Amino acid sequence: MKNLSNKVILVTGASKGIGAEVAKQLAEAKASVIVNYAGSKADADSVVETIKSRRQCHCHTSGCKQAGRCKIAFRSIYCTLW
Repeated sequence: MKNLSNKVILVTGASKGIGAEVAKQLAEAKASVIVNYAGSKADADSVVETIKSRRQCHCHTSGCKQAGRCKIAFRSIYCTLW
């Protein structure tokens, strides 16, 4: 995978399964990853801890199924990171 340094990537559904694996692979490519989850905070925290040993990673919950809520989530994420 291409070097993704200086990129911040939000991965939805990243607490389990394919989403978790995608988040880990992006971290391996040196991206800063935001693990977004809707259900299990414990699973999301586990993914974050795995990634944090290699890259910057944050855990975030939001209902990104609705456009208006996504804007709120992105503002919150932006404020957390910068």
